[in-house]
Amino acid sequence: MCNVNPYLLVVDDNDLNRQVTVALLNHIGYNAASASSAQEALVAVKSNWFDVILMDCYMPDISGFEAVEMIRAWEKERGRKPVPIVAMSASAFTEDRERCVKVGMNDFLAKPITKAMMEKTVKQWLEVRQSQHLEAKHIRLPEDFFDQQQFKELQSTAGTMLPYVLAEFREDAAREITLMEEAVAHRNYSLLSERTRLLQEIGACIGAKELLRSCHDMEGQLRNPEEQSIRARFTQIQASFENTIKAVARAMVR
Repeated sequence: MCNVNPYLLVVDDNDLNRQVTVALLNHIGYNAASASSAQEALVAVKSNWFDVILMDCYMPDISGFEAVEMIRAWEKERGRKPVPIVAMSASAFTEDRERCVKVGMNDFLAKPITKAMMEKTVKQWLEVRQSQHLEAKHIRLPEDFFDQQQFKELQSTAGTMLPYVLAEFREDAAREITLMEEAVAHRNYSLLSERTRLLQEIGACIGAKELLRSCHDMEGQLRNPEEQSIRARFTQIQASFENTIKAVARAMVR
């Protein structure tokens, strides 16, 4: 919980290439998600906070070049700072590199990619990404959803790593809510109680006071569980989580 490890996205239609690239990044020490098409990449970018994207240039249907144009248009529409995108291609022709720059890519890695090449390039663009968030310590989140003093202390501690902390909150909280939903469906109130406590720990990490209130209400209901009331409390937790991540998203794109 409250991990600040950078999060990367690997986009490649070739299964072996994609798996090898993800494994290489994991070996270097980074967390990485993957997408096998431009469509999958767009869905991932719209629902996650990535620090660097590694994009294969030549994919069927929608090429990496076209995918980057779509990502840049989406970022511009929402006022988001451009995520660094590094092209991956077996072609090293000058025109390919020029096309990468034209569509909005930031760098180019020629396949086969060595560990040293990958490590150097990713590190360089992670530093750029972090510098984009120097203003993160000035983020202000709505008082209805967050404990201002606690969040201020978090900002002071995390500094430019704050976006990673918030992204980790979203990922961890979403996982616990999915497990809670299964527990509610199976009336497994012992498991539900355990997951509720874990969700409270995650919410406390960023001072998400509305979410914490909803978890507290669930804990009270679990002392004398009744199915309809438990479902109502779970719906309340889901709504609190949605409100919280929407508030975070609005703050991070300013």
